[in-house]
Amino acid sequence: MANALRFIARSLDALVTTAIWLLTAAMVVLVTLQVFFRYALNAALSWPEELTRYFMIWSGLLAAFYAHRNGQHVGVTILTDRLGQHTQRVFQICGHALVAAFCLLMTWE
Repeated sequence: MANALRFIARSLDALVTTAIWLLTAAMVVLVTLQVFFRYALNAALSWPEELTRYFMIWSGLLAAFYAHRNGQHVGVTILTDRLGQHTQRVFQICGHALVAAFCLLMTWE
């Protein structure tokens, strides 16, 4: 069972990483296309701007998920570093619970 969960976690990490890279590459291509059409052909396209905006939002959300999953999210630890191991773990669990509650709230709305 544990091996299956590790496989799922690794697969999810690979999928999210690939999605982030593809969204970022698509944004670069779309912005380049928009600049080319606007300045070289003098005929601006309307759809790349909106699509790039959605890609930016999704890549940011996926990157936040990936960073949180791997413990790479930015955090201020000046207070928690001075606490004991058990208290640090309690604060960490409370932080995860707050993030989960926020995600549920965002999903609900």
